[in-house]
Amino acid sequence: MNKFDLGGVSGHQFYEQVFEQQLDRAWNEAPGKEIILNALGRHRIHFPPSGTLIDIGCGTGFLLRRIQKEVLPDYRFVGVDFSLTAIAEGKKLFPEISLFAENGAATSLPGASFDIVVSYGSYEHFPDPALAIAEMRRLLKPAGHFFTMMPALEGYWENTRADEGWYPDKTGQPQWNFSRVHWESFFRNNGLSLWDSALISRYGARNPEVFFFGTPLNDL
Repeated sequence: MNKFDLGGVSGHQFYEQVFEQQLDRAWNEAPGKEIILNALGRHRIHFPPSGTLIDIGCGTGFLLRRIQKEVLPDYRFVGVDFSLTAIAEGKKLFPEISLFAENGAATSLPGASFDIVVSYGSYEHFPDPALAIAEMRRLLKPAGHFFTMMPALEGYWENTRADEGWYPDKTGQPQWNFSRVHWESFFRNNGLSLWDSALISRYGARNPEVFFFGTPLNDL
């Protein structure tokens, strides 16, 4: 059994164990996070000079802290994660960031309150990804922006599997595995407009198919 196997525990217990054992540290350096940072930096001109940003599935908040230090120092930052362990650790590490242990598909936060939503490798682990993306739409301001990543069959499995469904990824984590078109439908059904993947490739993405950036209005 590798370190990401569920081993008979629930998904919630599994991720509590990940953070208790500090196995999340490798995720903090995931190369795809650089793509999100690059995109935020390149499009900063389209954001309010000060505003609000939320990370859904924030873990302990390392990505939020990097965005604060490197891209948007005048923003207010909020993170949501269902792991009590992750949020407790994050509050100690980054007391200046507001962190909440909540279900990212049904938060207690007010609607239309965030200029930017980011989420890295989280929506594929929700029992109902469509519901989670609908919550993201609810949280976004009308002129907001979102920057998300989740594995798509075309860009992650390297054509080793082509079947959609709930099964472990290459590391053993259980998740929803959908095609790019399937993931796109969740965004579009919630009135979200996606940028073309050719644009995302300019940020250094080797697999632009796994990044879903856009706005509730027209594409940039």
